[in-house]
Amino acid sequence: MLDQLFIVGIYLLIILMFSYFTLEYLKNKISKQHFLIWLIGVFLTGPIAFIIYVILDKKKEA
Repeated sequence: MLDQLFIVGIYLLIILMFSYFTLEYLKNKISKQHFLIWLIGVFLTGPIAFIIYVILDKKKEA
């Protein structure tokens, strides 16, 4: 039972990360090529690529 909840949580986390990148793309903050690269990065590495993207985005704004 606990394993199933863990798997569902991971899937929800991945969906939320994909949603974040999709929102950034729809706001025209990133190009289509960068959008696809970051989606593949999140798919392959999980939250590591997402955290890197958020940190780099914060540095751009500052």
